[in-house]
Amino acid sequence: SMKKMEHDIIASSSQLAIADWNSNHDSMTQLYNKRHYKEQLKELQNDCTIGVIYFDIDNLKRMNDTFGHEKGDAVILKAAEFIRRYLTEQASGFRIGGDELVVLCTGISEKEFYQKVEELKTELAAHDVSMAVGAAVNTLEAVGKDHLLTESERRMYQDKAEYYRSTGLDRRKI
Repeated sequence: SMKKMEHDIIASSSQLAIADWNSNHDSMTQLYNKRHYKEQLKELQNDCTIGVIYFDIDNLKRMNDTFGHEKGDAVILKAAEFIRRYLTEQASGFRIGGDELVVLCTGISEKEFYQKVEELKTELAAHDVSMAVGAAVNTLEAVGKDHLLTESERRMYQDKAEYYRSTGLDRRKI
């Protein structure tokens, strides 16, 4: 019957929408995933300002090993929740690895971008999730859009090294 056919079409288009959503999002945090990050980057032109803020949750492995994965997952969710507060039309959030989150900013000046980064770092210090942060932008620094992730990750590791130095923690145990 027509009713049955109509029902089947609606059901399959709804399943298609769900599958499409799932292919672009991280199931735990509901942020976009790494696949979608790559897709979005491909669509951006190099002549627009693109900034990447790279976050890495401190001590996640130790937390998982000591308190179990539920505690680790709760920390990941808290970190995602923190990042979500800064998402706008021009800033999208991604979970690109187990403890790695990224904010991709477009259409803002380099000055605005670094102001946003500083604001995030200040807020983060007052938040109960400890994350290392690195940032890179494709303007003056002549970092091509394909290298933004690596460059922001490199700077995040500098931040992480500083964290280990200042806390006196041995990173090998973490």
